[in-house]
Amino acid sequence: MKKPRYNRKMIMLCLALVISLVLLIACQASDAATVEVGQDNIVSVFPVIGEKKITGTRAGTVNGVPYKNLTYEARMISDDEIAQYIDALTGEGFVQIKDTIINGAEKTLQLAKQSVQDGKLILVDILHNSTDHTVLKYSVEEGTIV
Repeated sequence: MKKPRYNRKMIMLCLALVISLVLLIACQASDAATVEVGQDNIVSVFPVIGEKKITGTRAGTVNGVPYKNLTYEARMISDDEIAQYIDALTGEGFVQIKDTIINGAEKTLQLAKQSVQDGKLILVDILHNSTDHTVLKYSVEEGTIV
């Protein structure tokens, strides 16, 4: 009985397909209405201020804390647009839990809301630089809002 012979080209094709699927699943579409982190869905930038080019995504779990980071292209999101997004988040029940820090063109702040999971918070960390990129970090951590 002859053994099936796998050629190198077929193995490489299958490997490329698997990598493509992993990247597709890990990436956040710039026109998605929500960002999913753990069991929670958070309103995304898209329905509030329109489609913005995402130049980097990172998602995973660190010490049991699921997170997703989205980096937007430099100067893609204006100061007014980030203010609109913050207003949309507060309209969804988020509250600011850390003071806004302004350092030149850079602004950082953190918003939180109770998660659908008991005893957990959804955190949205915003790092906005009007002359550079904007990074939004979404995570779900232990905690409650008092």
